[in-house]
Amino acid sequence: MSKMSQLPLRMASNKNRIGNWTNPMDACLVGLLVDQFQQGNCVKGVFQNSSWKTITATLNYRMAMTLEMSHCKNRWKVLKQTYHLYQELSNKTGWGWDDARKMAVPGDAQDWDRVISVCAVEDSLVLS
Repeated sequence: MSKMSQLPLRMASNKNRIGNWTNPMDACLVGLLVDQFQQGNCVKGVFQNSSWKTITATLNYRMAMTLEMSHCKNRWKVLKQTYHLYQELSNKTGWGWDDARKMAVPGDAQDWDRVISVCAVEDSLVLS
């Protein structure tokens, strides 16, 4: 399970933790997004508000949850960011994709150290 899939959901009003996204929840969300896309409810990469309402209601029904539309939108944002990170890593020179483990793999161990140091610098710039 990826680090991103363990991020907690939070309610906007009181910031209480209400649970973690699971792989089945992610799969359901992505499936619903695909359905909406195929129905033409995504214009220039942006899903219509009515789509998000349908997605949220269906996800809540199928998963017996009480998520808000903002939870689904935020999770989609996290999934896209994670995808782009994996894509960027697997496209680096010397890097590849291990389909069995579903992860980007470096050509040599020092590549991980370089990525970690770059990410640490970027995080410090964002947080400061």
